[in-house]
Amino acid sequence: KEVSERDQFLAKEMEDLASLQNIHFLGWREYSTIPCYLKAFDVCLIPFKVNQQTNTMNPYTLYEYVAAGKPVVATDLFEIKRFDQRYPGIIYIADSHEEFYKKVKMALSEDGEKLLPLRLQAARENTWEIRLEDMSRIIYERLEAKERSQGSGVRDC
Repeated sequence: KEVSERDQFLAKEMEDLASLQNIHFLGWREYSTIPCYLKAFDVCLIPFKVNQQTNTMNPYTLYEYVAAGKPVVATDLFEIKRFDQRYPGIIYIADSHEEFYKKVKMALSEDGEKLLPLRLQAARENTWEIRLEDMSRIIYERLEAKERSQGSGVRDC
């Protein structure tokens, strides 16, 4: 099978990263084992390339990292910025490669004990149960508004 230029580039990038002492490619792991690995992280990264597709994402790993109390450095996706507006100062957002590097250095030198309670509070406010309640409320409100705006009809009889 012919290998594309993109795949060759990615393979070379992976090879270069694997040669670094502090980078480990472990392969697939059971989801239940992830917290054990997360404990060893100094900084958690969410390094998406910002484009139309990624800018509509709300990376769930953000909430997992915050729940672990870890510093997070992320690219400036819409939902990441929204999170930062709601919980200012507990994550780091970068809009360039250079800034990402600087934010990682900042995250490595932060006072994590000071930020831990703020991160855990943000996690408690963003559980799946709370998110489901919020979505249900929004859907219910929209349906009610639609019914009101349609006004007189068979339902009014």
